[in-house]
Amino acid sequence: MILRKDRKTVIFLGFFLFIILIGALIKIYIQPIRFAGIFLMITGFIGLITGVRIATKPADHFMEDERSDHIKEKAGFHAFELMWKLAILVGGFHVLKLSPSLTPSEDFVTGALLIGVVGLFYFRVLTWYYHKKGESK
Repeated sequence: MILRKDRKTVIFLGFFLFIILIGALIKIYIQPIRFAGIFLMITGFIGLITGVRIATKPADHFMEDERSDHIKEKAGFHAFELMWKLAILVGGFHVLKLSPSLTPSEDFVTGALLIGVVGLFYFRVLTWYYHKKGESK
């Protein structure tokens, strides 16, 4: 197994090794928050495994062609449009208080997360659709 040793790969792997070290120190020396240390160690191991897997592939493996780049740009634009239109709709329902069933709760964090998840889902669906359709313009 040959690992790439370019600067970005080494920094990526070093960062996650540092996260594992910090997690181990927290777990050993700071007992009240040892679960945070365990969480950091697990996160570091997952990142390290991902980094090693990426480092074994050649750098040109991750290059995208022009068609895929254009499709992601188009899907991202439409997903952004959907997100701000949903935000305006939710805000309008809250301000106007049209009906209790349509008015969102006071917790706007939940609403923002919902809009973000819908936008990400919409981006993935549009990317899949444009790839399947073969749209390039």
